[in-house]
Amino acid sequence: MIFGKYGRVKLGGPNDKPEFSTFSWGGMLFCAGMGTSIMFWSIVEPLYYYTSPPFHIKVSTTEAAEWGLAYGFFHWGVTAWTLYALPTVAIAYSFFVRKQSSLRISTACRGVGIK
Repeated sequence: MIFGKYGRVKLGGPNDKPEFSTFSWGGMLFCAGMGTSIMFWSIVEPLYYYTSPPFHIKVSTTEAAEWGLAYGFFHWGVTAWTLYALPTVAIAYSFFVRKQSSLRISTACRGVGIK
């Protein structure tokens, strides 16, 4: 979206200045959105797949460890962040540009009627 026609849409009023730097904003987003989950699931998930691997792979083998790490990278890498980013953009636009009072996805989608 950043490189398309919507890349210049400002999240805020025309004269608003950012309260935080891009680095600070990214750090807060990371810590608030993923911190707790990563602390638990990024450790437990590879171990789970190591002890219960998919595709009839033998338990506690090198192949099971490789699959466990691959699944963890898939679930906690760029793929997961992309899924979080899509609704975040809609909610941010609704809250900062349209001045809606709620941060719910239902409020962000208000006015998008299916006919």
